Amino acid sequence: DEIGICCSSSEAFNLAERAMKLTQTDIVVINDLDFPAGATPWLGEHCPAEVRVWRHRNGVLHVEDLALLLSSRTRLVTVSMVSYVNGFRFDLDEVMDTVQRNCGAMVAVDVTQALGRIPLDLSRADLVVSSTHKWILGSHGIGLVAVPERNSERWTVPAGGWYNLENAFDADIYSGIRHKSGAASFTLGMPNFAAIYAVTAGMDYIVANTVQKIAEHADPLVQRCIAGLSELPVRLLTPSNRPLAGIVSFQHENAARIRHKLHTANIHVMQPADRIRIALHGYNREADVDR
Repeated sequence: DEIGICCSSSEAFNLAERAMKLTQTDIVVINDLDFPAGATPWLGEHCPAEVRVWRHRNGVLHVEDLALLLSSRTRLVTVSMVSYVNGFRFDLDEVMDTVQRNCGAMVAVDVTQALGRIPLDLSRADLVVSSTHKWILGSHGIGLVAVPERNSERWTVPAGGWYNLENAFDADIYSGIRHKSGAASFTLGMPNFAAIYAVTAGMDYIVANTVQKIAEHADPLVQRCIAGLSELPVRLLTPSNRPLAGIVSFQHENAARIRHKLHTANIHVMQPADRIRIALHGYNREADVDR
């Protein structure tokens, strides 16, 4: 009852923006290490709220900087548990404590870069969103939304559809629609069943092996990768003094040539034009990192 299915994390965050029914007096805090899906729904002209940007310092987001952006008008703070930019990993309890101490706003968490790769405790989060193509070994085509039962009324999406309606096929529908509440309201129509089968298989595999064991295997590979890169003529973007996630990010003038070589190894790599981002998972080995 606390899980909904969208077509992507982008759709999930856009529906979340609709559910909040923001006004010009409200404030939403985003950050500059977040994936566009979690940050841009609040930046369009359709969103009347004031948007404040929590900016990183040398690749790290400091909670003391977040505190300066919060006020009694803050309705939402949205973060990624692990940044897609450089692998920076949030301390969710630290963020939640800061928000609750200063304003009591809701906190939305994108776990796409964390779910299935590092142990998570999301019990305090008010909204959780994830894509399914990365660490949980699924495919593109759906996004997962988790709405705790305590927040079901606060996160009810006012959208048309049929899967998300209580009375989609009742005689009274043309007199007014009744939305399902919480997570169910995010599933507007027929979900992508092929993608659901894929992510179910991936999640079964991960649960059987445990995220803890995956982290115990893959975290030393991340350390090995960071140590190796420190001896090469690259600019490391991943903060080396923070808790590990699965992502290592760096810059190099010959990024295109390096990307081509990485794609021939058993390493997941994505990047913009000037950056290379490596994702090390349970299926990787030391030989992959050394190569």
